[in-house]
Amino acid sequence: MRSILTILFLSVLLLSCAGGPATYYAEGDPKTRSFSRILKNPRAATSNYYRVQHNQSGLVLMATEYSASSDLLTKNGYKYDRNGAVVSRTQSTYYHRGPSQKVTEWQYQGGAVKKRVDNWYTRDRSFEKRITTYFDANQRPYLEETQRQGLKLESATEYYYDYYGHLDKSRRDFFTAEGLERDHWITIYDDDERILREEHYLANNTLVAFYRYTYHPAFGYLEREEILDDNRKVFIERHFTSAGLLLHEEQKDREMRSLGWTRYEYDENDNPVWEYIYSPEGELSEKRKYSNPIIREGFRRPR
Repeated sequence: MRSILTILFLSVLLLSCAGGPATYYAEGDPKTRSFSRILKNPRAATSNYYRVQHNQSGLVLMATEYSASSDLLTKNGYKYDRNGAVVSRTQSTYYHRGPSQKVTEWQYQGGAVKKRVDNWYTRDRSFEKRITTYFDANQRPYLEETQRQGLKLESATEYYYDYYGHLDKSRRDFFTAEGLERDHWITIYDDDERILREEHYLANNTLVAFYRYTYHPAFGYLEREEILDDNRKVFIERHFTSAGLLLHEEQKDREMRSLGWTRYEYDENDNPVWEYIYSPEGELSEKRKYSNPIIREGFRRPR
């Protein structure tokens, strides 16, 4: 009797997982598995559309996204527990008329993402890298691991949050092919999750470089950055306008003695005009036309 019940249970389970006929939709969100505006003729679509396959319980098993010209864009597959709750979603993203470029799997627990795995591939289908991200109960990433050829661990980043849930600090470790720590970065954030400073250490905790950022107290734009450049063996201080244009740059040696500085001038429309170069003694040594401005558009991130 027990074997008969087992067979019946498996039969029902297989039947519930079996996909029915596909339905085409003009709009959809694979993340929430919500689709609308049925398309009777997908060839008449004027924008991206979805081919969706459900099981007999109405759960979405596969959602495939196409462009208006019917090029394959993404494939989304779903798995559920016996209560109908989604436990994983796998999305394949494709090169234009080519193989998959990226395959991502989200694993869920109680409706929340617990883990995300991103696998990247080249056009010839060679494995490029894998990034695995783990999330806490508040859906915040707390660990991210990067693996490359042979799935050897290349780097690992840990994220730390303050009492109010703001990103407070991160640490990224880089490893040798043998799995030993090569060096690491420490990044400190403010309450707005802007980077305040970044510090680069060797495995023995020797500080080799740092980046420090100061923001305008009222308007929030980056006013100044200070850099200890290990490659060039110099300390660099830069000041910026609210538009991100470089105003002033000074270089100093390790003893903080000036190596000279440069001032940049712009017109009322923020177009570059003049570049003034000063000696370490503060004397103007050269004035020249300035035509290729340095614009600070973002923050350098450790790679």
